[in-house]
Amino acid sequence: MGGNRVGEGRRGHRARRQLRGGRRPHRGVPRGRQRRVHHVGLPAPRGGLLVRRGRHAHSPRARSSARTAVGTREGVLVPVRSVGLFLVGHIDAGSLHVGGDYPELYQELLGPHGINVVTYRCDEGQFPESLDEQDGWLCSPSRLSVYDDVAWLRTVEELLREIVRTETPFVGICFGHQLLAQALGGAVRKADFGWGIGAKEYEVHETREWMTPPREVIHLAASHQDQVLEVPADATVWASSDYCPVGGMFVGERAWTLQVHPEFSPALADSLLATRVSLFGEEHAAAARATLTRTSLDQGLLAGWISAFFHGE
Repeated sequence: MGGNRVGEGRRGHRARRQLRGGRRPHRGVPRGRQRRVHHVGLPAPRGGLLVRRGRHAHSPRARSSARTAVGTREGVLVPVRSVGLFLVGHIDAGSLHVGGDYPELYQELLGPHGINVVTYRCDEGQFPESLDEQDGWLCSPSRLSVYDDVAWLRTVEELLREIVRTETPFVGICFGHQLLAQALGGAVRKADFGWGIGAKEYEVHETREWMTPPREVIHLAASHQDQVLEVPADATVWASSDYCPVGGMFVGERAWTLQVHPEFSPALADSLLATRVSLFGEEHAAAARATLTRTSLDQGLLAGWISAFFHGE
């Protein structure tokens, strides 16, 4: 990548170093993983290190949005974490116009916090050759159930067991939360009361140091019928609600999950409800849509928590 050191330009020009807080490198990011960025948002041809990518990285359009999310001024050093996304489902076609599919939603959520999301399309048979390809991993939601007889799901399930065994950083959301529970010996089934939809309040029972600022309750959009009903032996429940007793789990120090959707904006959650009225029923869907107008969702809070976790704060 050239012989210059990180933070130094060519022809003797010394790039300014402006890091988080304007003072020092992010303590969770090794100096070699900081990246100098041109004013147009492209990686510097010299003096910087490119983020490692897997074989199945974003399309050029998605890569462009990821780059601009982590820095736009020449000479700025930006702490970056490259996080792989196990893509196991998709946003309904009728709601894609709101914010795109899950890769775009997670990049939009986490990109401003120095997270570059790299997609592995597991539903198309695309998997990492090694978990070391990325700094950490996410598992997306899905319209499937974790107990469905789908061969590639078993591959993802085995990857999650390996993630826990190797203490690789992992966050599972909705389906990802349920799949990790099943992979570790927990039980997932349909809830007796049916669908949990709309804005939901979760009580926070336990926190970690990266959950800053801490909260006693959080509000996020929900959309699920399955639930974790039996917790794995090594898991701790950190969040719950009156309709979902296992709303989030810690597994050791390097894996955690949540049932609700930090990537769902009120507009997206409302669009999904509007297109699924026949599934939920008119009365239930209308009541759920009403919760989105009177509840402030904690998307920004959870984006900060997830990013701080991957940055090792």
